[in-house]
Amino acid sequence: MTLQGLLENAHLDALGLLEERELAEFNAAFAAASPAVQAHVRSEQARWANLDFLLPRVEPPEYLRARVVAAVQAAMLETEAGSESSEIVMRPSARVSRGWRTSSMGLIGVCVVLGAAFLSVMGQNEEMRRNMVTPDVQREVFSALGGDEMNDMFFSPATRRVAFTPMEPGFRGQGSVLVNFDWKEARIVFRDLPERSGQTYRIAMVDDSGKVGQQVAEVPAAGSRGLRFLNLSAKSLHAGARIALVAAVNGAEASTGTILMVARV
Repeated sequence: MTLQGLLENAHLDALGLLEERELAEFNAAFAAASPAVQAHVRSEQARWANLDFLLPRVEPPEYLRARVVAAVQAAMLETEAGSESSEIVMRPSARVSRGWRTSSMGLIGVCVVLGAAFLSVMGQNEEMRRNMVTPDVQREVFSALGGDEMNDMFFSPATRRVAFTPMEPGFRGQGSVLVNFDWKEARIVFRDLPERSGQTYRIAMVDDSGKVGQQVAEVPAAGSRGLRFLNLSAKSLHAGARIALVAAVNGAEASTGTILMVARV
């Protein structure tokens, strides 16, 4: 019996759960063990046996003591009789397979590699963040986004941002127009426009009565995070003009479509 098996059976013995054959094997292995092992086993049994608070508060019958004493004496005699030929065998436990140990080591290796890769990417992101706040990079980004027009978006009193107003019940898309009549083009952005089978989104002029007129642009496909950007020629707009987002059947005129949102510039 291995040391692990001896300890497991010691716990079961302390709780009185060993069968007769198992109890005999345990007693024989215990008797053959060294004094240090025996002391450790007894301390474990004492720890497991100290569960009196879990027992029901009942008095045992008188005959039970005699039966327990007789059983203990019989076990002691059996242990003494078999102690001369028995010995405890120390060997590695076979409870964990070699494949499981190999897989565990492989998993540890993968975790180390992924951890190193994560730290590397985090370092690169931090370096990019530091570089993005330098004046030279900020000027390059500002120029790429429109230069003077970008400055007008933030600071010019002539720049207006007009949000589209939904016209179709339940439509949750959003849109906004940035217009400055000193620019050559107005900036329009939409988000959360759901895909409509067999239909295309268009930008068209609409009069005060709600009639759709000339189509002036087609809305491009959704980009990152569902955003759609387009520029609209300033020649198509004038102060007070109304533009609409229309969903029309592919190949059909915008005037035959459904008005989803309207904005007055």
